[in-house]
Amino acid sequence: MTVGLPHTGFPKVMYFNRLHLEWSAGLCLVEFGLVLNSGLLDSYSTVITKETAATNQASLLEYLGRIGTSPGDGGQDWKGAGTLPRRIEAVDLITMAHRAETAETGLFVFSVAGMTAGAGSRPAITGQPLALLRSSVDLQRRLITGLYDDEAHG
Repeated sequence: MTVGLPHTGFPKVMYFNRLHLEWSAGLCLVEFGLVLNSGLLDSYSTVITKETAATNQASLLEYLGRIGTSPGDGGQDWKGAGTLPRRIEAVDLITMAHRAETAETGLFVFSVAGMTAGAGSRPAITGQPLALLRSSVDLQRRLITGLYDDEAHG
């Protein structure tokens, strides 16, 4: 069964210029931040399982091949939002696109129960949009390589 992805209705839309990935016990905490001279202005946190990373691997690595793997700036090192109270959302599907030097990362979730109930007898289910995140292409490239760097998986 396929999962349809809407192009509107994202409850979180933000630009990020900082990225933090932390693998531990098969889970990857991914934190996106917007940091300017005045400090941390916005952030979004998600957890991606090894299974989710594997499910998205072919499409994300194919996309990486299109944008190229040459290292760029990729943003400054960042330790994440720290102890700020935050909501950490689970992600099932990741989409990526770019126009010139602006990259877009879409994050979606779907119900496994909804997908398996009556499998084969229903048309595609629709994924729920979680976040539409924009960044530089270099930072998006860093996100992809961080998800699939074998040494990073805990």
